Amino acid sequence: MQGLGCAGLSVIIRVILADKVTLEEQATNWTTFSLVAGCSYGLGPAIGGYLTSADWRWCFGINLPICVISIVLVFLLLRNELLGPLPVVDSHAPCGDSPPPDHIRTIHQRLRTIDFGGQILFLLGFGLLILSFTWAGVIYGWDSVRVLLPLCLGTILSCTFLGWEYMLAAGRRLSLIWPYQKAMLPWNLISNRDISLLFYINFATGAAMYAVLYYVNLYFTMVRLQSANAAGIQLLYYAPGMGAGVYLAMRMCNYYPRQTFMPLLLGSVLEAVGVSVLPWALVFNNISGISETSPLRDFTVISGLPESTRVVVIHNAKVFQAS
Repeated sequence: MQGLGCAGLSVIIRVILADKVTLEEQATNWTTFSLVAGCSYGLGPAIGGYLTSADWRWCFGINLPICVISIVLVFLLLRNELLGPLPVVDSHAPCGDSPPPDHIRTIHQRLRTIDFGGQILFLLGFGLLILSFTWAGVIYGWDSVRVLLPLCLGTILSCTFLGWEYMLAAGRRLSLIWPYQKAMLPWNLISNRDISLLFYINFATGAAMYAVLYYVNLYFTMVRLQSANAAGIQLLYYAPGMGAGVYLAMRMCNYYPRQTFMPLLLGSVLEAVGVSVLPWALVFNNISGISETSPLRDFTVISGLPESTRVVVIHNAKVFQAS
């Protein structure tokens, strides 16, 4: 349930940021959002650590009042600025006429546009892949049936999902059977070279970012035997790197050199350096036998810099593609 709520809120935030704005304004909005999100990645573990010391349930409960306040503020302050629900136009009706207003009919028409097959294949395929990678090497061996079976099934279902989206494209077999359905992931996005590259970079960025956040936190709690709040404080040094990366990406995209290639290249190189030297900093602190963690702090800051540099560029890239 928490995952469903988080996914829904994540989508709504992106819709609100992109509603009734130009591509350049959307880039500015996303830069601001990335800066706030980056600082939250650093502040969240510290706050969560102190809440865990009192009661771990507070880590989930504290989100509720914040969400309620956000929903009320969006309703009161942005209601007139957003587009709101758009009328359903039946393109298959004669001359494209819209049917008379009918709430039940409108709900039925909107439900017909949902790509149920694609969503089921996506959830099952990638869910099984995540399950197999979570079990492998930790609970079961890589040669275990409990790992290989979901891994193979997840791979097959994921490939089937791509085939389903391909057949649901305009003019192909599934689009003729279900003409009202809109693909969960339109094939023209998947087949676009620039979009595919951005998908890959976003995947690599997310994998590296969460690896640093989780690994460093586990290191301090399980290896250095620090309390949850002390371990969370160590991740505060990730926030300055995120903030610097957001500002650097904004300057490089909007002012000089006004292109996306250089920030993407710079972010990729810095990420490789930061993530590579971070384990060295951990080993250095263990070998030295001292409590000072300045090398680790420095490289944690460096690790946060490329993540935000590339995240902002990924969303700014459409501005230059359209101009």
